[in-house]
Amino acid sequence: MLYGLKVSNKPADEKHQFGHGRAELIAAMVIGIMLATIGVEILAESSSNIWDKKLANYNAIAITAVITSIIVKELMAQYTFAAARKTKLQSLNADAWHHRTDSISSVIVLVGIFIGSKLWFMDSILAIIIAAFIFYAAYKIVRKSASDLLGESPSRELIKDVERISKKIFDKETNPHHFHIHNYINQKELTFHIRVPARMTAKRSHAIAKAIENRIRKKHNIEATIHVDPR
Repeated sequence: MLYGLKVSNKPADEKHQFGHGRAELIAAMVIGIMLATIGVEILAESSSNIWDKKLANYNAIAITAVITSIIVKELMAQYTFAAARKTKLQSLNADAWHHRTDSISSVIVLVGIFIGSKLWFMDSILAIIIAAFIFYAAYKIVRKSASDLLGESPSRELIKDVERISKKIFDKETNPHHFHIHNYINQKELTFHIRVPARMTAKRSHAIAKAIENRIRKKHNIEATIHVDPR
């Protein structure tokens, strides 16, 4: 995860003109895949224990270790989630989920310690629940990262606001359309078309487009490129 963040912070170069921000998404996907692998291992072991009717045994040291793990991992999850919200980095969000799954897994293990001595299969059942939760977290992480890598459509809210900005700058209908947004993590690029009267000079239409682009950049921190279509 740290390596992914390091790469994503590299400046743009000749081969990567929009920077290396998407390396952070790849790091998040790797974390998601690692979580899924852990889920598979837990599921395989718990299924084997059910089949063999193995009873888990825990002593006071093990119980203390589990409780400590719950506290430490949840604190780490809270801190990393806060950092992810502040920086809006997918890899940090994925790492936070990694800590959260560890914390919840430890809670379920603790429950299993106290009831597993009476029900031999309960420890394995709880382990299967842990695996299911880990699979869900891994799915969310990989799905979000893959979606950002492949590219998403601009939100309806953004499109509506662009329409409002265009209307405010040019009082006639510009009909913004053909939107494309590219998320490079460190920056976002938005391209779309507007329509202007056919008799309008190129200088005037360019000035309108530039004013809209500047307003979008200032309000949304998005680099916009507008294509002008005469009507």
